[in-house]
Amino acid sequence: MVCVCLILFLAGVCAAEVWKAPDQERAREQAKEVLPFVNEYKDDCRISRRICLMDAGISLDDVPRFIFF
Repeated sequence: MVCVCLILFLAGVCAAEVWKAPDQERAREQAKEVLPFVNEYKDDCRISRRICLMDAGISLDDVPRFIFF
């Protein structure tokens, strides 16, 4: 009897909405996007690549989104 009352009480108190991440649906749609495969690339060392990007005026602020594999 006590267990039934306790379960009914907790069900009423814990009837919260299911939380969803704000960007979850957008991330799922974005994950369906097929990215082009890179066949050729220039093999630079990190320092020379960084210098070339700085000379071109490109920084991390210019990257619209990060993709990690």
